[in-house]
Amino acid sequence: MSIGTKLFMLLIWIGTLFGIGIMIFSRGFLLNRLEIQQKSYCTGDSDHSGESIEGARQSCGEHRRYSKAIIIVIDALRYDFTLYNETLDNKSALPFQNKLPFLHKLRSEKPQHSLLYEFIADPPTTTMQRLKGLTTGSLPTFVDAGSNFASAEITEDSFIHQLHRLGKRITFMGDNTWESLFKGQFSRSFPFPSFNVKDLHTVDNGVIEHLVPEMAEQDWDLIVAHFLGVDHCGHRFGPFHSAMGEKLLQMDQVLRSVVERLDDDTVLFVLGDHGMTRTGDHGGDSREEVAAALFVYSHSILHQETPDMKSVQVASQIDLVPTLSLLLGVPVPFSNLGSIIPELFTLTPFSNQPSSPAIKNWPLHVQSVYNKVGALRTNAHQVNHYLQAYSKISDEFPRAQFALLQDFFQDAETAVKEVLQSSANDEIRSYALLQRSEQVYLQYLNRVKEMCRSMWARFDLTLIILGLAIVVGTCLTSYVLLTHNQNFGNRVLLDSALGTLLKIIAVTIIACLLIGLIISFTIPGLQAHSAILVLTIPAVGSLLNAVVWIAFVSTEMKISYLFKFLTYSIKTVMAVILTLTYAACLTSNSFVINEGYVAAFLTHSLHLVCMCSVGSIFIQSKSSKETTRKKTKTEKSRDIGHFLTNPGTVFALLVFAFHLCVRFSSLFLACREEQNPCQQSELLRPLGTFSDDTGSYRNYRYLMSVASLAFIPASLTFWLNKQGNLNGGAAPVFSVVYALPIATVCICLNWGLQALPQKVLDNLPAWQQVLMPRLAYVMLFVAFITILWNPLCIYLVPREETKKKIQVDYPGEGESVVPKLFNHLKTTWKRNTRQGKLASDDSQDEIRETSPPVVYGLATVFSACWLLLSASVALLIALLLGDGLAPAVLTMILQMIIYLELYAIIRRQQLAPLEVVPDLHHLGMYQVPWYAIATWGFMSSQFFFATGHHATISSIRFDSAFTGFHGDFPPYLYFIPGALITINTFASQIVFAVALPLLLIWPFTRGKMIDRKKDEDRKGELGLHVSNRELRIAFFQIILAYILYNATQLVGAMVSAAIHRRHLMVWKIFAPRFVFQGVSFMVVMVILILLYLLLVKIDRAVSNWLQVLFQDV
Repeated sequence: MSIGTKLFMLLIWIGTLFGIGIMIFSRGFLLNRLEIQQKSYCTGDSDHSGESIEGARQSCGEHRRYSKAIIIVIDALRYDFTLYNETLDNKSALPFQNKLPFLHKLRSEKPQHSLLYEFIADPPTTTMQRLKGLTTGSLPTFVDAGSNFASAEITEDSFIHQLHRLGKRITFMGDNTWESLFKGQFSRSFPFPSFNVKDLHTVDNGVIEHLVPEMAEQDWDLIVAHFLGVDHCGHRFGPFHSAMGEKLLQMDQVLRSVVERLDDDTVLFVLGDHGMTRTGDHGGDSREEVAAALFVYSHSILHQETPDMKSVQVASQIDLVPTLSLLLGVPVPFSNLGSIIPELFTLTPFSNQPSSPAIKNWPLHVQSVYNKVGALRTNAHQVNHYLQAYSKISDEFPRAQFALLQDFFQDAETAVKEVLQSSANDEIRSYALLQRSEQVYLQYLNRVKEMCRSMWARFDLTLIILGLAIVVGTCLTSYVLLTHNQNFGNRVLLDSALGTLLKIIAVTIIACLLIGLIISFTIPGLQAHSAILVLTIPAVGSLLNAVVWIAFVSTEMKISYLFKFLTYSIKTVMAVILTLTYAACLTSNSFVINEGYVAAFLTHSLHLVCMCSVGSIFIQSKSSKETTRKKTKTEKSRDIGHFLTNPGTVFALLVFAFHLCVRFSSLFLACREEQNPCQQSELLRPLGTFSDDTGSYRNYRYLMSVASLAFIPASLTFWLNKQGNLNGGAAPVFSVVYALPIATVCICLNWGLQALPQKVLDNLPAWQQVLMPRLAYVMLFVAFITILWNPLCIYLVPREETKKKIQVDYPGEGESVVPKLFNHLKTTWKRNTRQGKLASDDSQDEIRETSPPVVYGLATVFSACWLLLSASVALLIALLLGDGLAPAVLTMILQMIIYLELYAIIRRQQLAPLEVVPDLHHLGMYQVPWYAIATWGFMSSQFFFATGHHATISSIRFDSAFTGFHGDFPPYLYFIPGALITINTFASQIVFAVALPLLLIWPFTRGKMIDRKKDEDRKGELGLHVSNRELRIAFFQIILAYILYNATQLVGAMVSAAIHRRHLMVWKIFAPRFVFQGVSFMVVMVILILLYLLLVKIDRAVSNWLQVLFQDV
């Protein structure tokens, strides 16, 4: 087994350990709440004065007022969308204001028939979680947000299950998420694809087509109609676009049609499942995201107005469940935590009232309270029964708080019994007792919700510690491997050591895997944890064995200290300090909130430290300038051209340009909810969201985006052409000359198409809307395939006549290929040059026969491939990010290239003392110091935020899933939208991971402004091929170092989430930060492992090419 294969296996092992650690930590931290599968059942009407309901049984008819109900869900119907401001005219009103006038008319003309509530959602505000809460009455957990696009069937009790079990007929139409949540529960169903956020009308038009005809059928008990146009309009244009007004007016007409056809025995609920931010997103817990609307209407009197009714009424979304259940006379779902909406039960009589005629003679306001207390009591009994059942299977509830809740419940029960046992003629005392009962029941129900919200997340501390320990242990092992690989002088010893280490790891994994299987299936009670045991035991066992073996053999390995002054310079020390500080500060919520600014600051700081440590460049430049003056008497004392080409000036300009890019990137930062005040850049808005009166701005921005994008393939073509890599007809040349420019044109045309007015764009055939991005995908795919097929951009110009073979044998391992080839070409060129000056015209043909071959692109054989790959990835990311962020992508590429230039200069100067020992100098070129890795990582974090992202659910750009696609995806293609969203979200991490090898490659051809005379430098990147072994080890080191940097941030996020697991902001700040860091880490890990294989392929291709050259030349 070659050393390259051994190193690759080590990377696989390390990546697997990190993956297992993250998975185990997540299993302990991101637990779902326990779901109780019990159902509520009817017992028939019971006497109101009866004792607590036995088991999970409830009386099912005593609060029933309606036989039918219609639920219209207008997705993302924010509360302020339903408000009406009579002082505004059509011109001054915002697009979403005063667009539902019919609701205002009903509230004004029929106040006792209608109610409007601010309908507060429980985060996360993703559609699937909200539907689950709206039907079961349960509270969602943070981890449920990940199920929004792979909705599993709801197994908990819900009012849909209850209606279906009782033989009620349910008709559904709209968002097909309901179909996956309630399979087989609907009598008739008209589902429509829901995930295409760019489609504003398909779902809505389908619902409109069926809604009124289904109402006329009369063979239904519940109709559920779920409209998606408002939500999709928000995602696509935001709430301030004229399309939002048009969509709301359409909804107003729908409501008008529905109300006109209602009968007196039907109640209408119009509700939003969540709101939206100013940008149209949702998923978080900001006020705009959780404040939806609920409108209730009936032709019969709905409620009795009381003096204590508030002008702005608020209800929790889970309150819909007990309210609707009792109004329709079905049991409240077993897991419900919501409380009834009291105003809807002011007119509801108990079916078995006490026979005392005095109660019937009570004033209306006393009867109203009496009726509400009855419904609240039924509700409280159901919630109390659920708490009792839950406490038997879990000890999550704090005992003191749970006991206090039981006291509240018993206090309310006592008050009700006193009312029923007191004299009915004692009206004043009964009214006071009823009011007290109402308040205590409401306090009980509200406190139950608050307790469950605060304690709902379950944590397995054992799994949290175990997962964190595996990740930390893998970090330490990676550091030891990295240190040893950097310092081993005897590569034969290293080869043998790696072989032994892999054998130990393999044997340990097999043995521990068998042990895990035996333990999990033989010890009672561990079968449920078999997956954890089977993964954990081999991971921990192999990790411990590897650490012990490395510690044992490290004393036998002679570590070289020749590079210690290079590795532990002031730059490296500062890089380590800043990296650890970054990870430690993730425990601060203020740091996480403002992380985008801090990442840019750390990039500034570390780079300035590195630049200040190379001030000798200016001294050398000054010395060189004085020497030149002495030799050239006639030179002007102040030559601006000489000043601008001076190495010190060029270096200073590069430093300035780098920091200018860092500052410019801040223009693309998005605003978090917590960052107040914060004005978000207009560049983050798609062109299509701007109104028609911003034509000049739209044209300017479109041209800027096109120019930014075109600069990437244009500069690549210019550079590769200058280096000679675009000669000949190799496959990569085709990609650079044709594929990337065509992809760029298609991307720009797609941006122009998306900027068309919404009505014009929607009227285009579907294939026209997706044609341009699909052509771009094809061209970029061609570029990727050509890189994998033939990664070399080299062109050999053969002699026109006979060829003379080089009298050297091709070495087997490639250890001396480059020196022999380079020396031969140099000697032959000098000899032929001398001969050419002295020879006559007749002898030129003979000289040409013995001249060496002309090879184009040999000096940049490695970087050409990597630049092509990086440019292709950058174009793909620009397509998914959208037109506004094209300048951000260009800034990222420019900053990356500028840093590579500066790093090459610094690295060459750093290695200058070793020029007296050529072998050590050459070996030093294979080393990439930690400060370069850290700066690369800081830039990756900087541009994660500078591409409009944050570690929040609401910042995820789901519209990227449909770039180039139209309509819904079948289940077997769900990976496509998932991949597109991942690429969009982690664009920066992907680009910097793909371009990471340039840190190793770039100094071989660049950074020569100080020393231009060494023949070794003129070999360019072919010098990387001097030793296949050294190249593979060097690439393994840089990959492992970058993994270690990202793992440091991962550990910081994990520790932060673990420490703050009971923090008030854990689900808002720390948990999302851990999730984003974990996914980012795995994405980077997979890319780096694949890049290692690509580098090996390129190196082998170079070896094959050189072998052919030796044979044919």
